[in-house]
Amino acid sequence: MKKFKINKYILLFLLVSALAFLLLWKFQPKEYSIYIDDALNTSSKISVYGKNARQAAEGCCEIIRQYDSLLSVSDPNSEIYGFNSSDEVYSFSPEVFSLIAACEPFYIDTNARFDITVGAVSQLWSGSILTSRLPDSAAVASAAALTDYSSLILNKDNHSIVKTINGQQLNLGAVAKGYISDRIADYLKSTSVNGAIADLGGNIYAFGSKNDGSSWKIGIQNPDDSSAIIGTVSIDEGYVITSGDYQRYMLIDGMRYHHITDAKTGYPAKSGLRSVTIISDNGFIGDSLSTACFIAGLKKGTELVKKYGTKAIFITEDNKVIYSKELEKVFNPSDNSFIYSVFE
Repeated sequence: MKKFKINKYILLFLLVSALAFLLLWKFQPKEYSIYIDDALNTSSKISVYGKNARQAAEGCCEIIRQYDSLLSVSDPNSEIYGFNSSDEVYSFSPEVFSLIAACEPFYIDTNARFDITVGAVSQLWSGSILTSRLPDSAAVASAAALTDYSSLILNKDNHSIVKTINGQQLNLGAVAKGYISDRIADYLKSTSVNGAIADLGGNIYAFGSKNDGSSWKIGIQNPDDSSAIIGTVSIDEGYVITSGDYQRYMLIDGMRYHHITDAKTGYPAKSGLRSVTIISDNGFIGDSLSTACFIAGLKKGTELVKKYGTKAIFITEDNKVIYSKELEKVFNPSDNSFIYSVFE
């Protein structure tokens, strides 16, 4: 019987390869962060902890870019751009159609002040904020006249939508980041990572824990100072999503004009609030509510928070911080220049 001999060089190669694999496995990064500046019209950061951290972080980036290409108002290949550019019946993918349809309750809850057909108005104010010049009142009125979610004809059988107002435009900026955060959450739960935190321009999703097992502490920004916070919220998993008048704005003659528009007026919302933070277990709901509550104001906002089973932190124009009673054990106020109170 012949003896099988292994060439010593082949044996050496196999041993070295095995050692390299073991070293690569042992010393693979257990913490990895990645930044995305070319999607969602904002800066995003993904930090992942545990096994395969880099792979999971890169997977999150792919999800962000995938949905940005579907929902962008400026990408000629996106479904939203396609709809906005035509007055003909438009067929959406089932997923995007479902997202558009899911916005109807918030339109109804705010008496049409939260409206994703506000695209023409949003475009007008975005240009004004960039140039620090107020838009002409006639232009605002014309853009506002195109806004009416109830005028859309949605066909769930073929996922098509018909405009009954020519020139009407969608803008999903108030819901897209929260929705994408939900998709990131689905993906992360399918991996073997210990934890992760995804910050999509102020829309935060936290999952699991850091490598040391500690909970996540999310700072709530002071509307007047980007380097300061008014407190922190501790969570193990969930979404902390904020809408505020300090994120994109211009000051003219002492008046602040921000990017969150009241669909009924066509002008930046005047609700007596500086910011609304929603803490929830659903990103789409959290994102939608943060904007809807900001537009609707404190009284209606607290009603909506309770209706949807979420928690909230409201910051008013007169430096009051009013937050859900359920947050008392996890919200830590930190700025004595604000007056803190709870609502039930």
